[in-house]
Amino acid sequence: MLAQLGRDAMLCNNPSYAVEVLERVDPERGWMPSWTQYWQRMTEAYHMVGDHGRELEAGRRGRRQHPEAMGPLLYEARAHAALGDADAVSRIADEAVALASDRFMSAGEVLFTAARELKAHGQLAAGIDMRARAIDWQRDLSAVGSLTVPDRLALARMHYEADQWPQAAEL
Repeated sequence: MLAQLGRDAMLCNNPSYAVEVLERVDPERGWMPSWTQYWQRMTEAYHMVGDHGRELEAGRRGRRQHPEAMGPLLYEARAHAALGDADAVSRIADEAVALASDRFMSAGEVLFTAARELKAHGQLAAGIDMRARAIDWQRDLSAVGSLTVPDRLALARMHYEADQWPQAAEL
C-alpha cells in the first residue's frame, strides 16, 4: 500500500511526500525483494527533491538487490550524472553494455537516459558522447537481426535528439 501511495505522490508531483512514504517501506521484506520498481520510485523521488547523495545510495542498494537487472544501473547512473561524476556514468554504461538487456530495459535505453541526465546536469560534452554510444549500440542491434518496432522507435528518438533529422525520418 505504501508503494502505491509513493507512486501516486510522484504522479501528483509531490516527490517530498513520495520520499517520506517510500522510506517507510522495507525493500527486503515480503514480496518487495523481487520488485525492482521500488528502486525506480525511490531514486526518482530523491532525484526530484535534489537529494542526489541518497539517490545514489538507493541506486546502489537496488543494484545489490538486483544485479541481473538493467533498471538499477540506470538509477545509479542518473545519480552520478546529477553529482557531476561523468566517469562513473561511463563505467556504468560499460556494465549495461555487458549485460545487454533484460525484459524491461535495454542497454541502449540506459545509455540514452544517462546521456540526457549528463546534459541536464551541465555535462554537455559527456552527454553528447554518451548519446553517440547509445545510437551506436542501438544501431548495432540491426547487425544481429532486424530491429523491432520499439527498437526502431528508440533509435529514431535518439537520432531526433541528436538533430540527425534524415536518420530519424528514415526510421
